[in-house]
Amino acid sequence: MLKPFRLQVKGMQFFSEGGDNPPAAPEGGDPSVTPPETVPPVNQEPPAQQPTTFTQEQMDNAKKEQEAALLKKLGVEDLNQLKETLKVWNEHQESLKTDQQKRDEKLTTFETQLQEKNESLFNLQAENAAIKSGITEEKNLSAVITLAKTKVSDDVDITKAIEMVVEEFPHFKGVVEEPQGNPKPTFTTGQHQKKTPSLAEQWAEAFKN
Repeated sequence: MLKPFRLQVKGMQFFSEGGDNPPAAPEGGDPSVTPPETVPPVNQEPPAQQPTTFTQEQMDNAKKEQEAALLKKLGVEDLNQLKETLKVWNEHQESLKTDQQKRDEKLTTFETQLQEKNESLFNLQAENAAIKSGITEEKNLSAVITLAKTKVSDDVDITKAIEMVVEEFPHFKGVVEEPQGNPKPTFTTGQHQKKTPSLAEQWAEAFKN
């Protein structure tokens, strides 16, 4: 009795019966084997909705309804009444602005006049204090008042400042007082007269320190 034997063929591949998968190409590439095609996925999104269109009449009616609602909210009947109301309001605002400007101008004028009066009163007080201190010449008056203004503060008024200047610079009086205790010089011949310093010399003396 003959023994059964198994036949092996090199290069062959076994496939199961009834398979749905297509055979793969053997190594080396067999042009008779077609690779499976990739099926693109089906788009499941619904089609885009078409925009709603309106007629010109529908758009005009919608605009009129919006205008009517706005006018009712503002308390007017129509656009003409609204325009007239806005015009009256703007004129009222302009009139208020003009009145305010007039008041500002009057206030500025009043402040200027008050400042001028204060300066005039200040100068009169300074001149009066300088005259009482012995300053008689016009040029010396101006010099003393100018120096005194630099000393005026909350604690020192113009009268006190004039006294301080005259005490510090006595030559503005025109006569230099002799220090007490020193004998006066005597002259044997001729007439001698004390010279009054010039205005330039007085200014130089006042500001040399």
